[in-house]
Formats: sequence, structure tokens, C-alpha cells
Amino acid sequence: MKQLQPDSEFQKLLKDCASSGNYEPLLELLKTMGPSSIDAEIRSLGPSAGGDVKLLELFMLFIEHQLASRRDFELTEAFLGLFLKLHGPMIAEHAELKQIAARLLQEHSEAWSNIQDLLNQCSCLISYFKSAVI
Repeated sequence: MKQLQPDSEFQKLLKDCASSGNYEPLLELLKTMGPSSIDAEIRSLGPSAGGDVKLLELFMLFIEHQLASRRDFELTEAFLGLFLKLHGPMIAEHAELKQIAARLLQEHSEAWSNIQDLLNQCSCLISYFKSAVI
């Protein structure tokens, strides 16, 4: 089905970043946007709002890249949570999106495990320094 409206700046940038493999400009744009703008842009990715399955796939690849980079974890989590809330049923209907979702789950588990390890290390150091001071 042909899109009736032109791509937004966000959608164009998502496509450009996906083709180049450099998602920094997209992340920087998202960081400058307010919550309602981010919500509107993520909503617009779905077919019911003028987007398409390919845009959903590209956004999932962006999230996968962000999780793999181990940077801006909390921000990426917020984007992922909103994305899944809005487009979860669409992901369940398309095999290619389900495959990416499975990879996202794996990458998310690895990123969270890494964060837990770092928190445990910090906790051990704090305990050590507390006992050394007393």
C-alpha cells in the first residue's frame, strides 16, 4: 500500500541511519525531542498511522544496536517499552519482526546481565570501603 503522507524527519533519519549503520544522529534527535513528540513519532511507524512494517523493523534494529552498544540503557529501555506497548500486536503478526524481537530479547538479557555485574562490583567495593573506614 502506498503511503499517503511523506516521511517525517524522524522516519527519513531512521532510514538513513539504518542504511549507513550509524545511529548517532537518530539518537541525538530523540534526545532533543519531548515525550509527546517521541510518542507521536514511534506511533507513526505503524501501518495504522501511516508507517509500514519496514519502519517497525528499522526501529527494532535501532534498538538492537543501542542495546549492543551498552550506552544510554535507560533511554533505550524507555523507547523499547513504548514501542512494544504500541506495536506489540503487529510484531506478533509478522515473522520477520518476531525474529528481530527474539534477538532483542537476547541482547536485552545480555545488557541487563552486564549491568547487574557492574552493580554487584560497586556494591562489593562500597562494602569493602565501609568496613575499611570503621
